[in-house]
Amino acid sequence: MNRVIIVVIGFLSIISCERYPDIGSDSKATKETKKLYAKLHTLSDKGIMVGHQDALAYGVGWRGEQDRCDMHQASGKFPGVVGYDIGHIFQSKNINSIPFDTIINLMAAFHEKGGVNTICWHMKNPYTGGSSWDTTMVAADILPGGEKHNDFLEKLEKAATFFNKCKIDGKHFPIIFRPFHEHNGDWFWWGRGIVSEEEYISLFRFMADYFKNTHDIHHLIYAFSPDQSRFYNKTDTLDYLYGYPGDDYVDILGIDNYADMPVSESDSINEVAINNYVATLELITEIAAEKGKIAALTETGFEGVKDAEWFTKRILNPILTSEKSRRLSYMVFWRNDNPKHHYMVYPGHMAQSDFQKFVDNPLMLTLEDL
Repeated sequence: MNRVIIVVIGFLSIISCERYPDIGSDSKATKETKKLYAKLHTLSDKGIMVGHQDALAYGVGWRGEQDRCDMHQASGKFPGVVGYDIGHIFQSKNINSIPFDTIINLMAAFHEKGGVNTICWHMKNPYTGGSSWDTTMVAADILPGGEKHNDFLEKLEKAATFFNKCKIDGKHFPIIFRPFHEHNGDWFWWGRGIVSEEEYISLFRFMADYFKNTHDIHHLIYAFSPDQSRFYNKTDTLDYLYGYPGDDYVDILGIDNYADMPVSESDSINEVAINNYVATLELITEIAAEKGKIAALTETGFEGVKDAEWFTKRILNPILTSEKSRRLSYMVFWRNDNPKHHYMVYPGHMAQSDFQKFVDNPLMLTLEDL
């Protein structure tokens, strides 16, 4: 009898104490954060989550309407991943004119529905106060010991306050954080040629350590995302890992790829671009598998989507031919700002029916599948 009681108690203890894999970037990650990371691993066996930047905040011809979403209106399905930007963190609205409080509320509601939230940061130049695209050299001045280090800390303090407000019933909900993206390009102040590789790594690590150690922020999953257009060799691991902060600082191996996406009238099926697209996806899924991490197409799209079959022809079909590429966890299409600057279909768009085929493919996962 006693043995039966002991066995029952032991069994109940096991089922009442869920265990999730550790997150490489944070040994103190919250249970919810570990749970999301485990979910990303599990879902990558099932399919690829479709994401859209700012999807729930505005779209073509609308802004700030509750439960409205271009992708949903065009296809009947919501994205599984939604991204936001904390650029202009010192203001009441972000770089895309979304109130920061609105971003937090949208993310909280989306998380409760099973969706995945991701944040990037077009941080203003801490030295000049200019935009992210102000490529005045600043790294040495904002790292510890630099004359503008305190200015950098002020930005991190403000971001920390934002992240600490991301709560549901008093508990932080997890967020994928993608700082200093496209660092191998030369268009941001943290980019290649503006900062050295060592300085970039120091910036990434300092930010992560500051959030964790100074502000006890343990609900972030860190993503690394160079830009495909600046790869010298599309299949070179060392090329991809330029500026890599290390396995103890990165959980998601991403890539931003716009270079392979445009379609021209003279060459709607650009085999070179498609081959490069697949090669880089295979590269990051291989590296992620070796490191036990997640792979993602962290930004992509074709401005205006000026091809009626773009989603199937340039995004889906190439992935279907590659077993390795299917191991992606998610892909995020950039934002829908207006009829000229958009990357996702909306009602009446020329590619709407093609997107329906794309999103109805069993490999593509939406919020309804999570």
